[in-house]
Parts: sequence; structure tokens; C-alpha cells
Amino acid sequence: MVPLDPRQMLAIAGGADLDGPLLGIAANDALAQTFGVEPGEQAEAAALQMADVAGMTGLYDGDTRQVVVIFVPTTDVTVVPEEAGNGAVSVDHLSRSAIQSFFTGPGDAGVAKQARGVSLDDAWALPAMQRLIFEQPLGWHDQAELTGIA
Repeated sequence: MVPLDPRQMLAIAGGADLDGPLLGIAANDALAQTFGVEPGEQAEAAALQMADVAGMTGLYDGDTRQVVVIFVPTTDVTVVPEEAGNGAVSVDHLSRSAIQSFFTGPGDAGVAKQARGVSLDDAWALPAMQRLIFEQPLGWHDQAELTGIA
């Protein structure tokens, strides 16, 4: 799962490729263990929430929150050691064809300001972040809906 800023989302919706590194969150065993959930759907839900938080730490300024669900070869992904427990990975390249679906939700400039530049754990722990994630969950969109963004 990769959070994208509005410029990146428009570019990918228009058919452009994005070169990395792009911060992503994998629904891997490390993330499942950190969140105390089962691998599979529970880990995917946790990865989506953590990708949302990751976007708030650097990409968003209160804009729409946007996370794409991607499928890329493992050779295009590198674990981010300092955030490995949170499933953090660096994605080298992203094309529209790799996107399976995407999620969007309303942004919050205040939360983005609080989260800017802090670790994923510290951003996750912010009371305002918790309220945003649980009171304004991201909504699912089919990959075909990217056409409406461009």
C-alpha cells in the first residue's frame, strides 16, 4: 500500500509511471506481529491504516488522503530497516498497471502538521491521528475509477 500526494495521484491516473523511492507499507509478517493480527485480511487492514499514517507524516498538507493498493515484484521493493516492524518498504517504481485498487478520504491540515516528519509510531500515537483514522476511514475505489481522476 503506497500513499500518494495529489500530484502523484494525477500523474499515475493519467498513465505516467512514478519512479521511487516511494514509501509503502506491506501487509507482511512483521506488520502482523506488531499489530497482533493474523496474516491476510487483518494484516491488510492494518497496512492500510499504517499507509494512511505514513502519508500524513510527509505527503499530505490537509489534502485528500490517498493510498493505492499495488502488486509489484519483490525485486522492486526494499524493507525500510528503521520502520520494518511497521511493514515499511521502499518501492522503486510504480506504474498504473500495478494498482489493484485505491482508497481516499478527507484530509486534515492540523493532523498533517502534527505528524509531519515524525516516526510512524509517533504519528500513530497522536490522539488527533487516531480520531481521523477511526472517524474518517478511507473509502475503497476500484482501479477503473482512476480514469475519473485524470
